Amino acid sequence: MKCFYHPVIEAISVCTKCGKWLCADCVINTGGGTVCKNGCTPGGEKSWQNLSKQKKNTIVGGYAVCVIIGLVFLTIGILYWEVDRGIVVLGILPLLLALYMALFSPVFRKRN
Repeated sequence: MKCFYHPVIEAISVCTKCGKWLCADCVINTGGGTVCKNGCTPGGEKSWQNLSKQKKNTIVGGYAVCVIIGLVFLTIGILYWEVDRGIVVLGILPLLLALYMALFSPVFRKRN
C-alpha cells in the first residue's frame, strides 16, 4: 500500500483517526496509535488553522444556511399554523441541525 500523501512511497502505518495509509515522514506515534502528521491531531479533530479559507467559508456558510432556512420555515409555519402545521417541522429540523453543528462540531467548539 502507498502513502496517502506521497503516492510513490510505501506506507508503514494507518492513521487511527481517519484510516489513511502513511509513510514514515507522515506518521506521528501518539503512544495510543498513529495519526497523520499534517491532518489529524491526537484528539482526532482537524485544526481550524490548517483549513483553507475556502473550507472555512464552506463550513460557516453551511451553518448559516441551516439557520436561515430554519428561521424562514419556522416563521412561515407560525404564520400559517391553522393551514399546515407540518411547515413548522420543516423549520425546526434545520435549526436542530444547526444546533448540533454548534454544540458538537470541532470547528465551532474548538478553534486551535
